[in-house]
Amino acid sequence: MTRLRSSSPDENENDNKDRNSNGDDEKKNDANYEDAIDDLLTKKDDFLDRPFFDPTKYDEDDESLPGRLARLIEADYPLVEAAFVTVYFVVLVIVAKELLRMQLYGSEYVPFTQGVAPGKLF
Repeated sequence: MTRLRSSSPDENENDNKDRNSNGDDEKKNDANYEDAIDDLLTKKDDFLDRPFFDPTKYDEDDESLPGRLARLIEADYPLVEAAFVTVYFVVLVIVAKELLRMQLYGSEYVPFTQGVAPGKLF
């Protein structure tokens, strides 16, 4: 993986080598840093590629809550997908509303209460 590196406008990379007599140490440090970054990015990619719920791990006769959810996913995936998106956006709207109320009321903010008049957002 190729990484871009920048230097400050008034600093030349050749000047760094002249000031630092240990050019090999700097190359080793850069290589170690790049290896650490690559390792971190690989771990992040592995984490993001791993599914958080795998319905194939559950048997047909599993009566636990995850087992029932796995059967529902296998039986009617579009319904479960739509339900997930609905719940996700409802949570986002509630969080956005509360953040807006928090900004509006400041120190007088009380979570999850109605605003000035009943039935109004604020």
